[in-house]
Amino acid sequence: MIRPFQLFDQNHLAAIAACFLALIAVIFYAKKEQAIQHRKRDVWIFTIVFILIEMALVGSKIIQKEWSIQYNLPLHLCDFSAFTIIYALHTRSRKAFELGYYWGCVGGLMAIATPNIQTIDWYFIPFFVWHLFLIAGPFYQMLVDNFRLSYKSIYTTLATTILLASIMMLFNSWLGSNYMFVSEKITSFDALGLPNYPYYLPYLALIALVMFHLFWAASLLVRKK
Repeated sequence: MIRPFQLFDQNHLAAIAACFLALIAVIFYAKKEQAIQHRKRDVWIFTIVFILIEMALVGSKIIQKEWSIQYNLPLHLCDFSAFTIIYALHTRSRKAFELGYYWGCVGGLMAIATPNIQTIDWYFIPFFVWHLFLIAGPFYQMLVDNFRLSYKSIYTTLATTILLASIMMLFNSWLGSNYMFVSEKITSFDALGLPNYPYYLPYLALIALVMFHLFWAASLLVRKK
């Protein structure tokens, strides 16, 4: 049964709690020696989950004749995060890991806390699982591959994000789309009290900077504990 989605209702809060508990479980698992032994298997689990959920979403849109180039290309920040995280997991690229960590953690957290969905349907659970993996994947790799985040990586990622957002604004202008949500304010931003377009854009950059710092600090805490 399809029901309208309500921000922070009991269904949303249950999903948030489940994601939090699952993330804690992944972190505890990644700290164990057996995680290193099973790294190859775990990396493919992350990869397959990403791909299957993405294929299911695209397939359902095509079957329902709702797919369009303006709305359904994998060009949101969370999509870039997923590609970057998968690449980092398979190649152990430190630069890709840094981008994937900040993009995945911030994008995943924002999507879980203020999801841009309108209904509770078959995609409700896969939506939260997919975005949970954006956070869990980088934390897993940080602990298993023993990666450390330099303070400089905060500003390198922010500069890369602003450059990518600028490119997407030009692409959106040409296509009439709103990828990365940089060309039109979405309903979820109202929960953050952001002003209308284009005045919310500097606030997004500031929020990203603050959250990058918080997740950099979180990486130190998780590694220490």
